[in-house]
Amino acid sequence: MPLRIYTIYFTLSKSPVRNIRLKQNVFVLRPWANLVLFYIFKIFIYEKSIMSFIKKTLYISLMLGLLLAGCTSYTPMPLNKKNLNKASSFISLKKDPALYYKVVYRKPLNLDELAKVAVLNNKALKVYRDSAGIANAQILKARTIPNPRLSLDAARPIMGNIAGAYDPYDIIPSVNIGFLFSRNANIKGAELHAEAMHLEIAYKEWLTAERAKLDAVRLLFLQDVIKNYNDELYSYKNSYMLIKLLFNKGLATLTELDTARANLQKAETNLLNINKSIKDTRVKLNILLGLPPSYKLSVSNIKFKIVIPSELKIDKDIQYRLDLEAFKIAYKAQEERLRVAILSQFPKISVSVPFSSDNANIQTIGLGVSLSIPLFNRNQAGIAKETATRKQMFDDYINRLQTAKSNINAILYNINNLKRQIALTGKQIKNLEISFKSYKKEFKSREIGVFEFYTLKNNLLNERIKLLTLMESFYNSIVSLEVVSGKTIIKS
Repeated sequence: MPLRIYTIYFTLSKSPVRNIRLKQNVFVLRPWANLVLFYIFKIFIYEKSIMSFIKKTLYISLMLGLLLAGCTSYTPMPLNKKNLNKASSFISLKKDPALYYKVVYRKPLNLDELAKVAVLNNKALKVYRDSAGIANAQILKARTIPNPRLSLDAARPIMGNIAGAYDPYDIIPSVNIGFLFSRNANIKGAELHAEAMHLEIAYKEWLTAERAKLDAVRLLFLQDVIKNYNDELYSYKNSYMLIKLLFNKGLATLTELDTARANLQKAETNLLNINKSIKDTRVKLNILLGLPPSYKLSVSNIKFKIVIPSELKIDKDIQYRLDLEAFKIAYKAQEERLRVAILSQFPKISVSVPFSSDNANIQTIGLGVSLSIPLFNRNQAGIAKETATRKQMFDDYINRLQTAKSNINAILYNINNLKRQIALTGKQIKNLEISFKSYKKEFKSREIGVFEFYTLKNNLLNERIKLLTLMESFYNSIVSLEVVSGKTIIKS
């Protein structure tokens, strides 16, 4: 059956449609309209009726609709005031209503509640959790099968004996099967990487909770210390005023007056420094808890017990610390990446099923295979890179393990040393308290002077401050031991 051929004449004209002659099916259009219709007629050039044209149009529209239905739409997330305020709020704490109530209404929090706020609301942890989403996306990428390819070629005879000749065309669908060699290794490597990432995030959460506890207890210690510094300042003021009065009466020396003035200035400086330390600790704690800088956190009186395991047990269990467990899984993921690099040296293979029609309308179907020959590039650079990375990770793990064990030994020694210092300072405070009671009686009966009495009183206050400082250092060492060993030592 002869085919109907539509002919398009490209001419320049001012109006979109200047002339329509149905006899020869001639359309005289402007250049831009000519171009649009050219592509339409190229697709439907062999259609025999308008109904066939409509059917094919509907068919292609349906296919395009099905393809587009599986696509992901774009959702913007601008850095505007609304989004930033939402991210800065306490919305993440609503998972625990009781905790949310305490934070919003500024109720006192204990150690466990502080740790929970830090894990739920810390902004840096949210960034780490986002990296887990990236790792999960890598699994999806590894599991994704490459799209098949479709090649279409069409031609038209223009010279020679073309009477009765058909237009030849080729339809060649093809698919890459080379990815099958490394697909399992890619998937396993991506899954191991995601598992390591989740363990690393868990370690970061635990570490953040420990640091929040440390800063909370430091804040309580500083609040106790500032009480002693206020007492010290009050004592030095009284001492200075009395010695100044005695100096004016000729009953005290200039050296005693200068010493009292220097002690007073030192006490004022100490009070300023301790106030600054309290402010800095509050800001640091608010950052860990994801709270605004101006938020004034109230920490309840903390009671806890400390159970220190033996060094042998800590050394034995150190390899199960969360970050080291994550590192071991990451090392397995690197092994899979090395396997992928080795498998990538094999040829890339594509299989095609060409369907062709020639000038005589003889239609054929075949089978084709395309592969790359690994003559020069056998992925030597990729294999060398992944091998070196694996060696680096192996040495890094050994270094982390040995460093952790050395740190544990040093921290345990420091803890024992602080215990002895705390015991000695406690005895010294008891002796000074006994002496102070005696000096107080003698001072009232004027048996000793003002300088000697206030010197002993200030020595007692300094020893109390020293004891609090030692207790703070002891607690810091315990938290450091928790962090290094990965064990919970401080229990509420």
